[in-house]
Amino acid sequence: VRNIMASTDDSLPTLQALISEQDFQAIQSQWDAVKVSLNKLIELSHSDENLPAHNLFINEAAPIAEVALDQLQSLINEESGNPFGGDRK
Repeated sequence: VRNIMASTDDSLPTLQALISEQDFQAIQSQWDAVKVSLNKLIELSHSDENLPAHNLFINEAAPIAEVALDQLQSLINEESGNPFGGDRK
């Protein structure tokens, strides 16, 4: 969306030569209003409450993964201290 907005901004000066100044100013004003709305929409759509997968990962999956890694590290440490099972090491 941001690329399209930038492309449209770049294209507007070519339109200015083809229409009256009054029409161009009206179009420019309307386009600026559309950009404000689009930026608000982009900001809203990327908030935590509107990114449920990201929110689930941060609040649920990451803590579970941290616990799992701690348990694996404990198993590794326990096995490394075990004098038996040298062939497994």
